[in-house]
Amino acid sequence: MNIGEATNQLCSTECPEKPLIVLKFKPWISYFCMIAVLMCSVLFSFGTIVPYMATFDFNQIWPANSGGVGKKIILFILSWIFWLYSPTLISVFIGGNVYIYEKFIELRPFLPFIKKRIVYFDELRIRIRKGRGMLLTNLVIPIWWKSPYLYWKIVSLYGFGIPFSTAGLKNPESLSLAIELVKARAISISNF
Repeated sequence: MNIGEATNQLCSTECPEKPLIVLKFKPWISYFCMIAVLMCSVLFSFGTIVPYMATFDFNQIWPANSGGVGKKIILFILSWIFWLYSPTLISVFIGGNVYIYEKFIELRPFLPFIKKRIVYFDELRIRIRKGRGMLLTNLVIPIWWKSPYLYWKIVSLYGFGIPFSTAGLKNPESLSLAIELVKARAISISNF
């Protein structure tokens, strides 16, 4: 056996199979959303919540020299709503390219320290979002008003989405084929 044959044999056992479909997204859109979420979190923390909690005076909310108290109260309330909603914003940081193989679907995030997500077709569950996209996961997705914590945990930590829009795709021609393939191989499809 020569080196070429050994390499071919090694790759056939350890290298992943070739993907059937690849959905490549434009990374700058994800990076823009990540920066926007981080900037809003800094603004709402250090511009509204911390100044008010330190002084208990709405006039200290940033910008301190301008704007009425009514606007600052609204900004203070919006900052608390943002922080209550912040666990759902985790999904902004896990965006990446979707690779569809013969037996599984893989999400490779743009950020290198985020772990890849793999969903096998024999466990695939799909939740379609009113014509906007579909959520793919291997767990049963509860109805959000019955168990909001479990719903957002599955959506943010264990699932990932494929949009129906071709706006952020580098290869929009492969989207319809990918959607048909994924829908055909799923064990359950539900709408919400």
